[in-house]
Amino acid sequence: MRLPKFEWVAPSSLKDASEILKDKGECAKLLAGGTDLLIAMKQRILKPDYLIDLKNISGLSGIYKLPDGGAKIGSLTKLIEVATSGEMKQYYPSLAKAASSVGSYQIRNLGTIGGNLCLDTKCDYYNQSSYWKGPSDKCRKGGGDRCYAFPYSKRGCYALLSGDTVAALITYNAKIRITNSEGERIIPLEEFYTGQGINHINLKPGEILSEILLPPSNGVRAFFLKYAPRNTIDFATVSIGVSLKKNPIEARIVVGGVASAPLRLKEAEELLLQRVDDDIADEVGKLGVATAKIISSVRGGVNYKREMIRLLIRDAVRCVQGF
Repeated sequence: MRLPKFEWVAPSSLKDASEILKDKGECAKLLAGGTDLLIAMKQRILKPDYLIDLKNISGLSGIYKLPDGGAKIGSLTKLIEVATSGEMKQYYPSLAKAASSVGSYQIRNLGTIGGNLCLDTKCDYYNQSSYWKGPSDKCRKGGGDRCYAFPYSKRGCYALLSGDTVAALITYNAKIRITNSEGERIIPLEEFYTGQGINHINLKPGEILSEILLPPSNGVRAFFLKYAPRNTIDFATVSIGVSLKKNPIEARIVVGGVASAPLRLKEAEELLLQRVDDDIADEVGKLGVATAKIISSVRGGVNYKREMIRLLIRDAVRCVQGF
């Protein structure tokens, strides 16, 4: 399938890109790696009039050590670089593992970490080619008034967050820098997601995700697990990130792939901090699945996902305990 017609724009600065994006509004999309966007365009799911190519903007790629011992990653850094970086493997191994789980080698070689964080929510119906759907068969995400994935729902969109690196980054308490033509703001990554299938990321008109900021990893033990029907290409049915930090003491348990935003299971985190015995892993898994709000059966039945969440949390907790 061919791409629909569009105008390609290649600004040389973030300020210019932001101004163009704000001016064109919904008619424009940002182009980073293009591994998801271009497919959606070929399928006629998206038909932007303008593509704003970010590749000519300097400073958006690379992994850098910060003076405080943390790290920053440019939003256009390729996933393959994150997955194979010696620094990431040494200090943030859970993130390197998550990046290595994305798609295939070819996708990781083109896709960017910023694109993975901003990846559009996915649904078994919405992401079908427009040639497969009838002209009047529009779901809520596509501009209609029905949800075909959850037909008894009266409102809302149940498309799922699908970025594999999200859970791993939140377990490291990552923040992101968001830039526009007038300035910038820094927010925790977990606040970047709205929890809705439509407009699922917290970006104002003209804003662009420019950097990922990681705090020092000293004293942090983290582990990432992902289950997908196939080892490559597939989006996760369930992904799990778990971390333990000694000073100050903190636990993080994050579930991806089962809702329109990542889920932090704070009750399970509190339980994990209370005890360190071997039996706690099973109990944390059971409490985690009891409090996880799974919103749809996209990419697997709800009961099946619950069992996978329990098992993956149990295994991840055992791994961070055994470091």
